[in-house]
Amino acid sequence: MVKYIKHTLLLAILFTVSCGIFAQKPEISKYVEQIDSVKIRITLSTLASDEFEGRGTGKQGGEIAQEYIVACLDLYGVKPGNNNSYFQSINQIKSFNVAKKQFTVDNVDFPDDYKYENSYYQDTVLKINEIIFIVSGTETAGIKLDNIEGKVIMKLNDTPSHFLDSLNPATVINIFPTFKPVSSVVSERLFFTPPESNYKYNRVNISVNLADQLLKSTGKTLKEITGEVEKSGKSKVFTLKTSAEIHGNVIYHKTNVSNIVGIIEGSDLKNEYVILSAHHDHVGIINEEIYNGADDNASGVSSVLEIARLLAKAKNEGNGLRRSVVFLFFAAEEMGLIGSNYYVHHPVFPLTDAKACINVDMVGRIDNKYESTKGNYIYIVNDEKTNGDLLEIAGKSNSDSIVLNTKDHNSLFNRSDHYNFARNNIPSIVLTSGLHEDYHTPRDEVKLIDFNAMWKRNRFMFSLIWNLANGD
Repeated sequence: MVKYIKHTLLLAILFTVSCGIFAQKPEISKYVEQIDSVKIRITLSTLASDEFEGRGTGKQGGEIAQEYIVACLDLYGVKPGNNNSYFQSINQIKSFNVAKKQFTVDNVDFPDDYKYENSYYQDTVLKINEIIFIVSGTETAGIKLDNIEGKVIMKLNDTPSHFLDSLNPATVINIFPTFKPVSSVVSERLFFTPPESNYKYNRVNISVNLADQLLKSTGKTLKEITGEVEKSGKSKVFTLKTSAEIHGNVIYHKTNVSNIVGIIEGSDLKNEYVILSAHHDHVGIINEEIYNGADDNASGVSSVLEIARLLAKAKNEGNGLRRSVVFLFFAAEEMGLIGSNYYVHHPVFPLTDAKACINVDMVGRIDNKYESTKGNYIYIVNDEKTNGDLLEIAGKSNSDSIVLNTKDHNSLFNRSDHYNFARNNIPSIVLTSGLHEDYHTPRDEVKLIDFNAMWKRNRFMFSLIWNLANGD
C-alpha cells in the first residue's frame, strides 16, 4: 500500500513540475517571479490529504509524508544532506504497548495501581520479600540508612532521591498521590528516551491504594504514617516484610521516525550554511477523526519545498549562492520539538558553521488582526538576544512591502523547532501567519488555506534566504 501511494504521488509531482529551462539573469527578481502558487497548492493539498492520515509520528501516514518530501527533493535536484541519504533516523523514539501487568501482594494482584518505568524491551520480573520504607521529615539529611545495596526502597514521590544514587538500591518504588493507571490513559503511545536517561536502578510508580497494601504489616495507612512524621518533623525508616512480585508492564519497540536533510551547496563560502526548516509531522488520527494539519504544518513544508525547487534551479542555471542552504524537515515537533532537539545533539553539519535558522510553521492562514490586509503580512517571531542582524536583512528582503510584525505572537518563540537552534546561539526566527481557532482541530483543512497570501509570503522567504546566503 505504501509503495503504491509513493509511486502515485511521485507521478503527480513529475506531472506538475515544469521541465522547461530558459535563459535567466542572475538577479534575484527573476527567481522570485517564478514562485508558483499552483505548485504550492498541489504539494500542500497532497500532504494534507486523508491518504496521509494526519502525518502522525510513527504512523503509516507519517512515513508516507517522509517519502513524499524526499521524492520532491530528489526531483528538484536537492542533494541528500546526510552522506548519501536524506534521512536522519531518530533512534530514541519508541512506541510502547502495555504487556503483562502484574503487581501481586500476598498473592493478590493490583495490575492498575503501578507503572514500571524502565522495563525496556522485556517483561522484567522483580520478586520482593522486604521493602525499606523512607518517610522524609523536614530534611532528607536526617534519614539514617544502613547498607541498602541491592534492596528495595519505597518513598513518597516528592522525597528527593539523589541521595540514594550512591547507595545502589535495586529498586525504588515511588508513591504518587495523584497516580493514574496505564489503562486510564492509552494502551499505546510514543515515548522519547534521550541519551542521558540511563536509570541507575529500577523505578516503579504506585498508587496510594497499593502503598496501603504494602504497609499492612505496620497496622497503619500511608496517611496515618505521613501525618505522624509531619507532626514530629522527624524522618522515619520502616522495614516491611512482604511477599510481592512485579512484572514490568511496558514493552518498547523502535519506531521509524526521521528528520529529512537536503542541501544545495554554495560556492566560495560553501562551508557556511543557512538553515531553512519546517516540521513534517502533525497529530494523526484522534478518536477516528483525521487531523489533516493543512496549515500546521503542510503550509510550512510546501513553502520550503517551493523555495528549494527554485534555489536548485538557480544553481543549475549557473546562479548558485555563496553559502550552502540546508533544508531540514523535522519529525515529532508536535511531541515537544523532538526532531530538532535530536538534530542539535547529532548535527549533520557543524552547528558552528550555521549562520541562521529560518523556521516556517503555519503560513497559510489570515488571523483576525490582519484580516483587512488580505494576507499581506507575516509574523517574524524572534529573540533580540540571539537574532543578530536577521531583522535588518529581513527588512531589506521585503520587496513586496508586506507587513513584517516582529512581536512574539502568542509566545511562539519557544514553541517551534528554531528554538533549539537559538539555544545554541544560532540567530533564529520562525515565520508564521499566526494561530487560529482551527489550530489542532480536524477543521484545519486545505479549503481554508489562502494561497494568494502564501504566494506573497513565499516570495519574501525566498528573498530572505537568497540574501542571507549571498551576503558578505
